[in-house]
Amino acid sequence: MAASVYFFQKGKRFVYPYPTELKYHSKARWFGKTLAQSFKIDFPRIPAARWDRPNIESQFTVNGDPTNSLHRIMHAHDVICHRYHQHEKFVTDKPIKVVFETEDMVALNKPSTIPIHPVAQYNHNTLNGIAKHELGFSAIFRIVICAKNSQEAQRISSKFTSRAIKKEYIARVDGHLQDRVDCTAPIFRESSRSLSNVSDDGRECQTLIEPIHYIASANQTVVRCIPTTGRTHQIRVHLQHIGHPIVNDPLYNPTYAAQIRRYIDGTDDKHYEFVHSANGREDLFVEDCEYCQKPMMAIYDEEMWLHARKYSVENDFSVESDMPEWALSVSLLRIKLEVDLVIPYKAVECRLALSLVTFDEIFVT
Repeated sequence: MAASVYFFQKGKRFVYPYPTELKYHSKARWFGKTLAQSFKIDFPRIPAARWDRPNIESQFTVNGDPTNSLHRIMHAHDVICHRYHQHEKFVTDKPIKVVFETEDMVALNKPSTIPIHPVAQYNHNTLNGIAKHELGFSAIFRIVICAKNSQEAQRISSKFTSRAIKKEYIARVDGHLQDRVDCTAPIFRESSRSLSNVSDDGRECQTLIEPIHYIASANQTVVRCIPTTGRTHQIRVHLQHIGHPIVNDPLYNPTYAAQIRRYIDGTDDKHYEFVHSANGREDLFVEDCEYCQKPMMAIYDEEMWLHARKYSVENDFSVESDMPEWALSVSLLRIKLEVDLVIPYKAVECRLALSLVTFDEIFVT
């Protein structure tokens, strides 16, 4: 992959748009419905009006035929092909650092906002894509522990399956968490909405949560999270469940999600850094794509304050990353000193009272 696939701007990593295609087979629940009707049901988060745009239908073929594709009734064995211009969402341009490496495996300190594998609007802007391009190998495994060959991938995978790997995460949450919490609330995965929630119908899971430091000025707490199971979004859901969601979690922090909605509606732009001003708020558009007329940038997606801090296997390996900047909290200790100075000046004594305020910085490490 050539270096030119990426460009960097305002602390973000972008991928130049490129043509691509997806192929999939009709599902049983689509039978008897048009393709457009099926998409509206399966993708409720996409505005229904999108499927009625004039240029959308030309992107689809059914069994190789582009005629009236979105309004064709679906049957068994139909093959749908979607050709479109891919605009990947941007991620942070912070570097992916190698924190541990052997001949067969490597542990990477992955910045937040970068997905592991290709998914939805991410392909090159993933850990696997960036590692292949910039580090010279394709990661075979998940999270930030990557195998360099299939044998090592199987070995490490068995460690995860048997829960032999101990994992420790750092998060910054809303409110003052004062005591250690052992959260065992079962989690259910809503596949149609890509969300998880606490439900009696969910799978068993456990997360140990303990406070590290309280930031009084922001009413936020830096916490350590130790999951003993690995459900989708487990830590994020459990933190929400105990009343302390991650400060900037767009899915599981209702306050933050509402802030994003106000931004999208154009009623709140104070939370976001400006990239390009349009209509009095940040639309994040640089220019329209010449190929498909889409804006070249997507909605701002900032680094979420959840960080994989440490992975270890007894008598095997232990890898640990640096503490993220947002977890390095500072306590200010104000000390007032009254000092009387007697200064002789031209045979006249001048008395001066000084007040000195000093600050002791205490960093969480």
